Amino acid sequence: EHFLEVTCRELRQQLPYAWVAAVVQDEQGDPTLRRGRVALAGDADRTMPELRALAQALLLRAQPGRPIIIDSELAGSEPSLNDSAIAQPIVRDGRVIGLLIAAGKQGTDQDASSVDIKLVTAAASHIEIFLENAGLYEDLNAMFLGTLESLTASIDAKDKYTCGHSRRVALLTKQLAAASGCDANTLHRMHIAGLVHDVGKIGVPERVLVKPGDLDAEEFDWIRRHPEIGHRILRDIPHFDDVLAGVRHHHERWDGQGYPAGTAGADIPLVARMIAIADAFDAMTSSRTYREGMSRETVLAELQRCAGTQFDPTLVPIFVSLDFTEYDRMVAEHTTAEQQAVVVQERAA
Repeated sequence: EHFLEVTCRELRQQLPYAWVAAVVQDEQGDPTLRRGRVALAGDADRTMPELRALAQALLLRAQPGRPIIIDSELAGSEPSLNDSAIAQPIVRDGRVIGLLIAAGKQGTDQDASSVDIKLVTAAASHIEIFLENAGLYEDLNAMFLGTLESLTASIDAKDKYTCGHSRRVALLTKQLAAASGCDANTLHRMHIAGLVHDVGKIGVPERVLVKPGDLDAEEFDWIRRHPEIGHRILRDIPHFDDVLAGVRHHHERWDGQGYPAGTAGADIPLVARMIAIADAFDAMTSSRTYREGMSRETVLAELQRCAGTQFDPTLVPIFVSLDFTEYDRMVAEHTTAEQQAVVVQERAA
């Protein structure tokens, strides 16, 4: 949206037109422009729905590489358009996905000049290149997240009782961050941090992870190592510092009695404080070999009881007020997947 807005604003500064707008299909790939993204510079003297309707009408005539020119004689023939205009198709993969429109030419000559057309065409080409690069970035990001999910799923699979744990913690951490007022980029980073918070368990012996009873001192020492192990595994990934803070410190306590650094209070990174609550909630809710999962009411009460000692007292009230609908759906999905895996194993045996 920012790129489209800047393009429209700068183009209008160079052209004698009352307004310049870019309308592009939404992320869901709606073949129309009625829900498209809109950037506008100038006064179009119409509402956004009217602007989308205009773009949709022009889209029916649009062909890749061919600008639509509406001169002063044709003005008024398009819905909601009483001025001369240029509408340059925005193309991706050979398909028109939007339009860059300049309308309401000012001055004595009301018709589009060759310079006007060239500038609008060049600007549309820049938008096409930007959208192509954005699409490549989204593909890379999806592949990156898919790799992280596969990695964390393989760790969770070591213990059938933790199936889907990392994905659920990632969801809850992101929800908590959203409810706390974090911006969209921070939510994305919080989600990644929650997803990989237990990656260090890959270095913990499986016999320790799946032991049904209490851990002895040596075994507990192994468990205490997993935040540092996870930090070492991920530390060479560029621009991962904020994620690393969540991985390394999600077992710190508000009172300073946690590990590995014994950091206390607000000195604990925010992402780690959020993961700590989400992690504890999912752990207490889930069943283990040595106990049944607690009821939600009991778990939420326990979180409130430990606010100010184990957990950030400002975050706990926000967490307990979250909508857990998506979490419940995810739990049901993971439970079904685990049951199916057990059936397959039994049949194979």
